[in-house]
Amino acid sequence: MNYRVIIADDNPLICKSLCETIDWKQYGCQPVGTAENGTEALRLVYQTNPDILVTDIKMPVMSGLELSKWIYENLEEEERPLIAAISGYAEFEYVKGMMRFQAVDYLLKPVDREELGKILWHAEEILRAK
Repeated sequence: MNYRVIIADDNPLICKSLCETIDWKQYGCQPVGTAENGTEALRLVYQTNPDILVTDIKMPVMSGLELSKWIYENLEEEERPLIAAISGYAEFEYVKGMMRFQAVDYLLKPVDREELGKILWHAEEILRAK
């Protein structure tokens, strides 16, 4: 099965790098869009109904934390994508905030492909169990 993935990061090079350097098929996934802020990501959530959202925490307009909160509070559980947070900040408050909105994991930048792969495997297990 191909699970749909959105990547949101205010650095377009990170979005491009993640799209091009991850062997998405290996994890049963396929990127369906990228966004440079939470508002763009939210629009893509409605347009593509993704299974997984990989989002930076600090972005302009709407942060990844605000985006995750909005998704958690406004979408039914079966409509919510699984969320993996990425950040350049190892601050516990960010981690705590993302976990409050049911993020499956939290990765520090630069994103390690193997670590992201482990998260994708874990997300796939969760999605298969649904």
